[in-house]
Parts: sequence; structure tokens; C-alpha cells
Amino acid sequence: MANYHVLKNHTTLERWILLFAPSIFVFLVILFPFLDLASGKINAGFITQVFSNSPVSLVTRRAIWNSTLQGAFSALLSFAVGLPLGMFLGRFSFRFKKAVTSLILVPFFLPSIVVVLAFVSSFGPDSFLHAVIPFSAVLASGFTGIIAVNTFFNAPLVALFTMTAIEQVDLSLDEAAITLNASDARRFFTVWGRDGIASGLGGALLAFVYSFSGFAAPLIIGGSQNYTMDAWIYFFYRTVYNLPAAVFLAIIEAIVLMVPAVAYVMFFTRKPRVAGGGPLVRSPRTARNIFFLIGLAYAALWIGIEAYILSSVLAMSLFNGGTHWTGLGNYYVLFGSRADYAVGIGAWNSILNTLFYGSLTALLVTGLGSMWIVGKRRLAVTGAPVADLMQYVPLVISAIVMAFSVLVVYGSVTPVYLLWVLIVAAQSAVAIPVVLRILEAGFSPIPRSHTEAAMVLKGNAFFEVELPMAKSTFGSALMFGFAISLGEFSATNFLASGTFIPLTVEIYLLQYDRLFGAAYAAAAILLIVSLISFYVIQLLGERFSAFR
Repeated sequence: MANYHVLKNHTTLERWILLFAPSIFVFLVILFPFLDLASGKINAGFITQVFSNSPVSLVTRRAIWNSTLQGAFSALLSFAVGLPLGMFLGRFSFRFKKAVTSLILVPFFLPSIVVVLAFVSSFGPDSFLHAVIPFSAVLASGFTGIIAVNTFFNAPLVALFTMTAIEQVDLSLDEAAITLNASDARRFFTVWGRDGIASGLGGALLAFVYSFSGFAAPLIIGGSQNYTMDAWIYFFYRTVYNLPAAVFLAIIEAIVLMVPAVAYVMFFTRKPRVAGGGPLVRSPRTARNIFFLIGLAYAALWIGIEAYILSSVLAMSLFNGGTHWTGLGNYYVLFGSRADYAVGIGAWNSILNTLFYGSLTALLVTGLGSMWIVGKRRLAVTGAPVADLMQYVPLVISAIVMAFSVLVVYGSVTPVYLLWVLIVAAQSAVAIPVVLRILEAGFSPIPRSHTEAAMVLKGNAFFEVELPMAKSTFGSALMFGFAISLGEFSATNFLASGTFIPLTVEIYLLQYDRLFGAAYAAAAILLIVSLISFYVIQLLGERFSAFR
């Protein structure tokens, strides 16, 4: 009997280790480096430094104002643009709905630097639209350009949250309201609309967090007058080598982001107001009404704008300014000695680095997520324990602050040839919140009785039961991890150098060296790879509800 208890305790300990595996990783990669870096900079006059007249304090106040203003405007416009899309997708059923949904959500999965260049090529001085509508250039530079880019990114996120909430409402509730002669407005506010709006606001809250810590758009098209806190952190450390100022801003940013991050966690852990057994959708016959037609036209408009913006990157990769179309000339420059000299690495090597980082990130974060979900199921953990809350640390400590902390704390003890380890670790930490939600959504429908039966029969419940039943979820988790790695720019730009530069960083360096044609060629390659990975996600059967 004693041996039985020893074995049981040993098994329970292993399960707890599995449960906390992602939390341990987040602590080592994000929390510990940040706390270690910040601990030496906090003092009694820390708060008063924000209100002094020193140059750092003036920049801090300006950075907080810029980040807050950009976050607020971006969240507001993302909510206004994304909510109607989400309501249309969640409310109606129609042919090719999955394809329309996928097209609407594409921008959220694209690399930030590619989207920034797409807006420059779509609305900038060399664009076709600028020749027709000159004032459209406001969408390619300055504050308005940053807001446009953020809205393009985050409106699909709001649509996703809204659609998911509406689809979870029971159809029978709506039918009962119709039987009781409830008006469309009454059914909207009492049956499905309120949940849709609430979830859309949750998406807007996340859009605020992403926009507050925006980096690519403020850095490339915003100018120093529109720098966010992340952009100033990068400037202080990389340009003027002022480590104390960079740490000071990083601490302030983490404190400010605590509020929206906690609010988002509370939103995620709340119970739905109305739950049912089937999705709230209309039949194709009843869907042909004025609201359906308006929603369809709005969705078509969004997809049309999206197609124009993204196709402009491909067009500019073949264009050399003025009236000169170069064909593949920009690609020749990209893979030639001039670009190699400017970047410090060949284009083929940067492409291989991109694929290498993406593959390792996908495997690492999916492996950590698998350990977490197995530990959670074996221990029958419910609610939101510390193991779950640690996943949201990246919402408080942004990617640029994480990379900054990792570089300062671990960089000095990491050999140059192992720099890729820090890059993969940073990208994996950024991907953890998304990938773990995907795995949890994919495992939740698997009955616990199946798992318990396999364990009673001395089988391997994970490989024999759970993995086969959730194989599409694992495929989606791997591809999401790969896609996030492809597009991650903030942390990667901070960490990568020399032979470890991926495509995202190469695009930025080419822009910086004014090799614009080669930059667009690299962006076009990265865009195609991103779209292919997104398409594979669709084939594997992604779990969109996992983002909630």
C-alpha cells in the first residue's frame, strides 16, 4: 500500500509539472528578465520622475499620451468597423460563409511590417489611389496612418469575438421570442445582440492593448512625434544607448498595461449571459432580407479594400517608382550583393532563418501547450488558476520590452552562435496566449470518460484517445505558432542581428537603407508565405472560438 501512495504522489507531481510548464517558460523568458532588469531601477522617487522636467520625463509623458491616444482611437475604430462584420457572420448562414469569414480575418494574421508597407504602397505618393484621390495619403503616414493600420489589423479581431458570441446563443431562444411577437430590436437587445456587443468590446479592449504597444507603424510611418512607448524604448536603447531611460519607460508601460490586461482577463473568465445548444443562424431562405443584403455588401466592401491593400505590395515589388515597371528587377536586387551588403546577410539565408524560427516556435509552443492541457485534464483543474493567468503576462509586458529584458539579462551569457535560441524563446512567448487557447478549445469537447476509460485500461490516454480526437487542433496550433513567428517583428527586430536576421527584420533594414524596391520584394515573399500558412490553417480546421 505504501508503494501505491508513493507512485500516486509521484504521478500527481508529474501532472502538476505538466500543468505549470508554460507558466515556468513564461516566467523564465518574460517575467524574470523584466523583474531582474526593473529591480535595480525602482527607487523612492520613481513616480515623481514622470512629472519632472527632465528630458526622459518629458519623453515619457509624450510617449504615454501617444500610446493612449493611438490605443483609444484604434480600439474605437476597430470596434466600429469590426462589430457589423461580426454580427453579419454570426447572425446569418449562407453559401461560402467559411470562405468569406476566412477572407475577413486574414489581416489579423499578417506580419505587421508587411501591412505597414501595404498601406504605404496603397495610399502613399506612388500609389494609384493617390493619383486619383490625393488626400488619401493621410492613410500612409503620421497619426492617421497609424490608426488606419491598427484598425485594419484589429477590426477582424473584433469581428471574430462578436461572431463567436452570437453563434453560441441558442436558436430556440430567438424562435421563442418570435413566437411571443418580439420585435427585431427587442430580440437584438435581449437574445443575441447584447452578448455580441459585449464580446466585441472585449475584442476592442485587446485591440487597445495591441495598439498601445504598437511598434512597426509608429517606427516606420509615424515619425518621432507619434512614437509609442515601445518605439521610444527601442530608440533609447538602440540609438542613444540610454539603458536607464529605456528601463524607466518599460516599467511605466507595464504599470499602465496592467489595467486593460486585468480587464481582458476578467472578460475572458466571465460566464456567458446566455448559453444554448445550437448556433443562432438563419436559414438561407429567411436570410434574404434587407439586413442580410446590407451585411453582405459591407463584407464585400471590406474584402475589396483588403484585396486592394494587399495586392499593392505585390504590385510595388514589380515597380521602381516614377513610371518604370521593372518586372523582376527588385527581386534581382533583393538577392544581389547590394542588398546583402546593406543587410549583412543574403536573402536566401534570411528566408531560411524565417522558416527555421517558425518551425521551432511552432513545435516548442505546441509542446508546452500539450503539456499544459494534459496536466489540466488529468488534475481536473477548473476556473482560472495561476497556471492560466501566467499566459496573459505578454499583455502586460509587451514584445519589445520582453526582448529588451531578455537581451540585457541573458544576452551577456549567451554565446553569439546561440542567439537564435533567444529569438525562438521570445517568439514562442508571444505565441503562447493564442496557441494555448486553441488547444483548450480543441480539447474541451473530448469527454473525460474517454480519457478515464483509457487510463483504467492501462492505455496511453493522450496518444490513443486525445491526440486522434483533436488532431486538427494540433495542426492548427502548429500552424498558428508558425504564422505568429513569421509576423513577429517587435521582439525579433530587437534581438536579431548578423546571420540570424529573418525576413521581417530584413524588410525594415532595406527600408532604412532606402532600397525600397528590394524591401517590397521581400515583403511580397513574406506575404505569400503568410497567406499559404493561413490557408493551411483553414484546411486543418482552425478553432476560431479559441481566441475568446
